[in-house]
Amino acid sequence: MLTDADHEFMRASRREIVAGREFPITLFYTVDGEKDPWTYEPLEPRTEQRNTQAVVTELTTQFKADRVLIGGVDAMMGDLWFSVDITAVSDIFDKVTDAHYDDRDYTVIAQDKKGIGVRNRVEFLGRRTT
Repeated sequence: MLTDADHEFMRASRREIVAGREFPITLFYTVDGEKDPWTYEPLEPRTEQRNTQAVVTELTTQFKADRVLIGGVDAMMGDLWFSVDITAVSDIFDKVTDAHYDDRDYTVIAQDKKGIGVRNRVEFLGRRTT
């Protein structure tokens, strides 16, 4: 049985494990539109961005096949698999739609909260669009 001390140890260990392996990434997310002050009709949603750090894996020839399943989603060569500390995206986890990494744009096609005992990261799968 894992204790709170075990969870804290894993959280601290994760910080050490990813140190030096994170790269800058920009996440784009949708914010619901506010209501028009006069008509109370919902306004168009808007897209905002957040710069953060992620452990990034580019799905290339390191995967021995052209396609692989990640979290039940059919990933293909050229896709981007990246892991972000959950504290950086906990408020926008389910609203992230796109990412920009290494001068390329990606559409987020899957995201999962991960961690043993306590959620400590979010893993995203992005499909390359440019």
